[in-house]
Amino acid sequence: MISQAGKRKGKLIMEFVSRRRKLAKSLKRKKFDCILIGKKENIFYLTGLDIDGVLLSVSDTGVATIFSGPLYKLELSLGAAPDISYRIYENTKIPFFEFVSGYLKKENLKRKAIEDSFSFYSVLKFKKYFPHLKSMHHAVENIREIKETPEIHLIKKAARMGHRTLKYIRLKLKAKETEEDIAQKIEKFVLGHWPSKASLGFKTLVTSGPRLAMPHGFPTSRRIKKGEGVLVDLGVKIFGYNSDLTRMLSVGRISNNNKKIVRIVHDAQRFAIEKVRPGIKARVIDKAARDFISKKGYAKFFIHSVGHGVGLEVHERPVISAGSKEILKTGMIFTIEPAIYIPGEGGARIEDMVLVTEKGFLVL
Repeated sequence: MISQAGKRKGKLIMEFVSRRRKLAKSLKRKKFDCILIGKKENIFYLTGLDIDGVLLSVSDTGVATIFSGPLYKLELSLGAAPDISYRIYENTKIPFFEFVSGYLKKENLKRKAIEDSFSFYSVLKFKKYFPHLKSMHHAVENIREIKETPEIHLIKKAARMGHRTLKYIRLKLKAKETEEDIAQKIEKFVLGHWPSKASLGFKTLVTSGPRLAMPHGFPTSRRIKKGEGVLVDLGVKIFGYNSDLTRMLSVGRISNNNKKIVRIVHDAQRFAIEKVRPGIKARVIDKAARDFISKKGYAKFFIHSVGHGVGLEVHERPVISAGSKEILKTGMIFTIEPAIYIPGEGGARIEDMVLVTEKGFLVL
């Protein structure tokens, strides 16, 4: 009899094999025999291995080989990824690039690609051995942007953790405490409530008062004053998958002008979210929020795109911008975060993650 744990492990292996086969089909369309992958998130997505190294994925079969250092030798030898073959780089007398290239030459793989995440230096080193090596743009990211059911489950869970954290902070927010105090409370709450599961997906952003005009303002020793707005942008990560959430908070009542700005941003987000459905262009979402803010007279204060994909990375495909050529598809998850930033005065941003469903959308 196969144990439940065994069934789960087998199911996970098949998920990784399925992803590699999708990549294999993409390689075949581009007429490549194999691809070198170095981005850690992409290696994890295709193998389940959270390690540093280079992954060779071969077209047609989806067969893969990982090249890594001795730090991961025991983990790999104990069957961390039983469907993956591995080569450990231990002979430091030869460069790592030569080590990988030597294997490729033996395999007689002629038409080789390399993902565009590699540094310019790394590409040059590989090209020393393979002059006809071609770069493949977003080779794995194009597959990752359509989330599978287990991925959606994890991102939903991370989102719920984020909402619960913000609810706690809203209740605990006090005048005279610093932005850094708020960020520390968030970290303690996340690590205290889910110590074995969750971590912060990125450094929490906290701004207040005139600092609300800073899109990516890290927390400082500035003390919160009564009647001021406070922006909190946080993310929770669970088993590799992220959430991203921004809310406007306050201690006491904010001014009528600040209320007006928050209301405009809130309504702009609502108009944008209502446009989400499979088959429409991503730029339509950006345009909906941007047009609303523009009509209210704040066009020049909305200075970034309206959203980005979220998954293994906090910022990934699809890009939801005015210039985006993306077509929305079922299974995509991205943020919608319109904003207004007025230098010397303040501003507002509200951010939620949205899942594209077969009939429309679901706010996470």
